[in-house]
Amino acid sequence: TFFRPRNDDMRKRLKIAVEHHDGFISAISDHDEGAVVDLVFEHWELSRENMEMFIAPQGLKADALVGDS
Repeated sequence: TFFRPRNDDMRKRLKIAVEHHDGFISAISDHDEGAVVDLVFEHWELSRENMEMFIAPQGLKADALVGDS
């Protein structure tokens, strides 16, 4: 799957993403709205550079997903 890291940068980002997810669970459990908001922005920033990879993983043609109108 496209979740499998293919290089050191992807492995690093995956580790950080897992830490974010664990942080979400803790913050929600603690009813810590501020921590959740902070984590959301950190998590978005983590994937911002590679957003296309997560939206249309390799093997899917992004253009094929959008029909001509």
